[in-house]
Order: sequence, then C-alpha cells, then structure tokens
Amino acid sequence: MTESGVFDPTLNVDTLLFPDPILLASSQHPEMQAAKVLFDEHFDKVRRLLLHSSGDPTHAAWKAASRLLSFPEISGTCLGYGSNSISGSGAGPTMTQKLLKTGYQIVQMGIDDPDLFMAIGLFEEDFGPDLIGDMFTNVCFQSIIDFNARVYEELSIATKHYNITLKNGISYEGRFARNPTVTSHDIPIILMPVDILRDLPVALDWRGVQAVSENNREFRKGLNGSVASLWSRKTLESKAQLKEWALSS
Repeated sequence: MTESGVFDPTLNVDTLLFPDPILLASSQHPEMQAAKVLFDEHFDKVRRLLLHSSGDPTHAAWKAASRLLSFPEISGTCLGYGSNSISGSGAGPTMTQKLLKTGYQIVQMGIDDPDLFMAIGLFEEDFGPDLIGDMFTNVCFQSIIDFNARVYEELSIATKHYNITLKNGISYEGRFARNPTVTSHDIPIILMPVDILRDLPVALDWRGVQAVSENNREFRKGLNGSVASLWSRKTLESKAQLKEWALSS
C-alpha cells in the first residue's frame, strides 16, 4: 500500500516507527493538514486552561487540562516498541501529572503564547518519541479516522464500525478493517500515512542505550523548536528574545 502513501503494517507485532507531528505540515494527505490544525488548537487550549487553573488540582480547569494531557495508547496502529505484541501503555497518570506541573510553571512565567508554552520543554526527560507518537494519535485521532475512511474506500477493503473509548474517557467512532491476528478481542487496523512516520531509536547493547538517550534528547529539542514555529505568525517580534532565552535555558 506504500504506492498510495499508506504504511502497510505487520499485524501481530509493533513496527519500530512513530508518527511525528513535525511532519504534518509537509504531508501530502489533506487529513494530516487538518491534523496540524487540531494539534495547534489542542495545546493552545491546554495553555489557556492551565493559565486559569491557578495551579489548583481541584480546579475544573486543571482537571480539564489533565484530561487533555492524558495520552493512552490507541491499539491498532501496530507502531511502537511492543516487540511481541501490538499493545502498549501510552503516557500514564504519572507522566500526565509531570506535564501538568511543568506546563503550569511555564504559564506562571507569563508566557502567554502557545509557541513559547511548548518551546521551553513541556515534554519531560523520559517523554520519548514513542510517547510523542501516542500524543499525536490521541490529539489528532479524528483526522486519522478521516484518513482511514478515505483510504479504505479507495482500496475497496471491507470495514466495520468501531466505537473506540480511550482510557481518558474520550470516545470516537470510525470504520476500520478488523485485525485477524488478534482473536482474544476485536482490534481495528488503523492505517497511517507513510510521510508522517519516523524510525524509533533502538538500543541493541549497553553502548546503544546512551546513543538512544542522546537521540531522544535531540528529538525533544527539535520538537520543541519546531512546534514553536507553528505559531510564529502569532508571536510578537518583541518576544523573539524571550523565546531564544527559553530554548537555551
């Protein structure tokens, strides 16, 4: 299916790839252009909620931001680090709390533009590319559903209706083919565009662990800078120096 720009997954094991939100702007697929808009709007909403939460975990705005920063893995993409299965854990409650606290510290600094909010490192040290992939699929899942609807129809592949409810309580409806390799429960085959996928870093020995760690650091740095540029048209020129400082601190 790569001729159609669609990744052809191995259905019973994860492939060491992840969807990279940085690549949305250059994707050839209209659904991924729509996903880029969803991605921008999602984190601007997080920033505004945290701004109005006063840092109070009992505040309704804080709880709403917590829900938006929860990224459980969506079974069916067949992507990630699952070496013997297609199941993973995604970003759990501990990581969500870290993201909330870091995000609130950022808005407390008076940073009121979403580009700066993302640029100074919302993602924690152990928030690597695999979890960034889970973040993307959660934030942009409606666009992924639309992409699958078009592709399955173009390829004349039979589909069935799925009502997918994530662990954070958010529900979606869409049509996908069923994964025939999973007999214990009903798992959809969620197709992804080739042009938004990157290789996951892998450590094959102890020396590789350090290399992967450095790779993850460089990726986070690149992601923070690239996500920042998404909103550069909204940023006042007078804030350019603040952004440069934030990225270097």
